[in-house]
Amino acid sequence: MKTLTCLAAASLVSSFALGCASKATDTSSSMPLKSLSKNDPVYGYVEAMRKDLSRGKVEIITDVMRLNSEESKVFWPIYQDYESELFDLGDKRLELIRQFGADYQAHSLDDTKAITLADGFFQFEAAQLDLLKKYHAIIAKELSPLHAAQFLQIEHRVGTVTDLLIASEVPLIDNKSGRGE
Repeated sequence: MKTLTCLAAASLVSSFALGCASKATDTSSSMPLKSLSKNDPVYGYVEAMRKDLSRGKVEIITDVMRLNSEESKVFWPIYQDYESELFDLGDKRLELIRQFGADYQAHSLDDTKAITLADGFFQFEAAQLDLLKKYHAIIAKELSPLHAAQFLQIEHRVGTVTDLLIASEVPLIDNKSGRGE
């Protein structure tokens, strides 16, 4: 049941990403989350989805890692820092999806835009891996290598499901997507 909560939240996050991609031509919704007003409906929706996903991950972490009270006092502040950085990365991913959605809908994908999107994807993937390495090392040092490995497994599983949900909804580039064909 707890895993289903997390999967449902991940599904909502992927649905949100696609919703933003379909609105990518609206300049008011193509800004990073941090630049949106807290009164903006997009901001509220992203925050709600992130809270749902976080709640599901917290349940999984609690069940798997079984931290005692002393370990919890050390782990959760570290995790909150990690999650904040992860959300910043998520904003960058959202921007890539929005840009792809705008270009896809306008049939304006060309070689230059394809290179830019691919470079952005590689940068996102590298930054995400660097973030995991950074917090794996911190948790290994502050708690234990075992807890760091558990953290890594949980993040990998949740991330894989989220990636799959997003990828299953983002259309593949075809010849009609670009060059106005």
